[in-house]
Amino acid sequence: YRIEARYLGPAHSPGDIVVWLPNQSLVISGDMAFHERLLPIFEDTITADWLETWDTQFEPLGATYVIPGHGHPTNMDQVRRYTKNYLVWLRARIGEHIDEGGELADAYYVDQSPYAHLDTFEELATRNAGRVFEQMEWE
Repeated sequence: YRIEARYLGPAHSPGDIVVWLPNQSLVISGDMAFHERLLPIFEDTITADWLETWDTQFEPLGATYVIPGHGHPTNMDQVRRYTKNYLVWLRARIGEHIDEGGELADAYYVDQSPYAHLDTFEELATRNAGRVFEQMEWE
């Protein structure tokens, strides 16, 4: 077995690493990837960097199997759905809000309904929207 600990770049946290088993096409992603729950965006989570790391480093691994930081073991399609696609969705909604002259106070209420079924949605959705607004208003 070949086991590689890799720093792919900033993601959920600036120092996230993954464990890659290339012969098994298995990645233990840590918080690079989430499944079955809404991911939290912390103060040091830069969503644009996370998406860049995802597209340029994580996705190209071509993993068949993913053991995410949260949720059951799964495949790349599922963690993409709950991680990358959520970040893209939220950034698009916040971008529209900013383009329309929206303020932070209203950003908390942008539409995140496609992800409302996920565990931790109630606890994290409004905070995530606020953090992304704070990042994007200066991009």
